[in-house]
Amino acid sequence: MHEEKCLEKKTVYQGPSFSIRQDRVELEDGRESRREVICRPHRVLALVYDEQRQALADAKGRLPRTPLAPEESPQDAAVRLFAALGGEEPRFLGEIMPSPAVLQEKVLVFAGKGSGQAPEGLFWMPLSQGLEGDDLCTAAALALWALGEE
Repeated sequence: MHEEKCLEKKTVYQGPSFSIRQDRVELEDGRESRREVICRPHRVLALVYDEQRQALADAKGRLPRTPLAPEESPQDAAVRLFAALGGEEPRFLGEIMPSPAVLQEKVLVFAGKGSGQAPEGLFWMPLSQGLEGDDLCTAAALALWALGEE
């Protein structure tokens, strides 16, 4: 498998929550091309589940997530997010790259048990509902969790 060789990277837009980078690349056949890449901070996604196989989600069926703060480790971000959600002891499940061709962002998935009342704006969603939704990160996180539970 041939990978493109990156000849130059240039940031063409820098905003508060994302940037756009233009890459000049050499293709397999030697021709040059340009790629525009959206760069977002890596995020931590929290799969907080209960004894009834439900997960905390928002009204659209998406699992909670937060961007990594500058210089923050994924584990520290997970602990911060789980503390806000009432979850315990997050464990790392894996990472998801929602759209690697155009979006440079990793979503780091952590899972842990939760209980009690859902925080404001969230509810307990049956895991099967999350797999049927249209949020790729939620479905992938639930699949990672299910694979680990077998």
